Amino acid sequence: MKDLNSYRHTCSHIMAQAVKRLWPNTRLAIGPVIENGFYYDFESDEVFTPDRLEELETEMKRIIKEDLPIERFSLSEDEAVQLMKERDEPYKLELIGDIPDGEELSFYRQGEFVDLCAGPHCLNTGSVKAFKLTHVAERIGGDDAHIVCTEEQFVDEINRVLDFAIEMNRVFGFDRLKVYLSVRDLENKEAKYIGEERVWNLAETTLENLLMARGIDVIKDVGGAKFYGPAIDLKAVDAMNREWQGTTIQLDMNLPARFGMTYTGSDGGEHVPIMLHHTLLGSMERFVGVLIEHYAGAFPTWLAPVQVGVITVTSRSEEYGAGLVEMLRERDIRAEEDFRAEKVGLKIREAQLSKIPYMLIVGDKEAADGTVSVRSGKNGDMGIMSINEFIEMIENEIKTKAK
Repeated sequence: MKDLNSYRHTCSHIMAQAVKRLWPNTRLAIGPVIENGFYYDFESDEVFTPDRLEELETEMKRIIKEDLPIERFSLSEDEAVQLMKERDEPYKLELIGDIPDGEELSFYRQGEFVDLCAGPHCLNTGSVKAFKLTHVAERIGGDDAHIVCTEEQFVDEINRVLDFAIEMNRVFGFDRLKVYLSVRDLENKEAKYIGEERVWNLAETTLENLLMARGIDVIKDVGGAKFYGPAIDLKAVDAMNREWQGTTIQLDMNLPARFGMTYTGSDGGEHVPIMLHHTLLGSMERFVGVLIEHYAGAFPTWLAPVQVGVITVTSRSEEYGAGLVEMLRERDIRAEEDFRAEKVGLKIREAQLSKIPYMLIVGDKEAADGTVSVRSGKNGDMGIMSINEFIEMIENEIKTKAK
């Protein structure tokens, strides 16, 4: 297994080297081995469409034919930061910042290509005899945004993002939040951080004062700031008192200067703006996982994948039940039917185990009267209602996002 991992890991680096040769402005993120192969995350202006895979494979074969030796070496944190700055690899700089003090920072070199990596790898690129690139996955997300603003504006912008983030967490049921302020380690500030001292002091002081003015208990994370700016992190506390990374509001004092951004201030002079980079949910996959655990699968009605289960008592009420399902779906209420020839108790039990918020049980009497017997997954039997009465109730619950 170790040999297979080395082989796949080397394939990942060969692919990254080929990408950098073909599209030099591409930035590297991570390229791990996975169960059935390998992948690498890139940030690039190029669109990696499937038809580019053949071009990439050709360059990879060229690198393999070069039989480049693969050399492992270690650097101090300062040396590693300097190397990645020179190579314009911001994601690698973030990874370096996340590695605990005292842990080895290992790199691998093959030809002109160098990557931060724990390994293992083959001895040379010629060791790779066969590989196949199978697909490209484009990252899609509306949870990542950059705001460019003046020094006078950035407090208002941060407050707006905080308001939105706190309300969003409340709606999803995370009323308990822990707020962290990531600032510099002043004993190591020259080695790790970039930007003007004045702007750093302004940013750190302003963020702390802003949070205190809102009455928020702040936990200061000394040394937790990225090399390009301090940050506010909101961590949601779930039903089991575990903390989960959520919203991040990150000040970036690197990109505006590097991109040559300027604005004319009220003093008539030219100034470099401040960039706010924020993510509201963090990792979407992790957020969904946290939600599932927080609610133990029993989502509030507005969030539940299936909001109503329509259950028939006998086959005679199937036509009435089908009409109910259609009526609910026309109102954008997520409904499913269970018309199986099984005992009603079993069907109700299975709906409860599936965490469906509401069950409508319909038999001969309900079909004749145009009513439904309503059962709540949370509160049990709710008695008989007209279909319009039930729809009004559930629509109000969905609209208000009631818990």
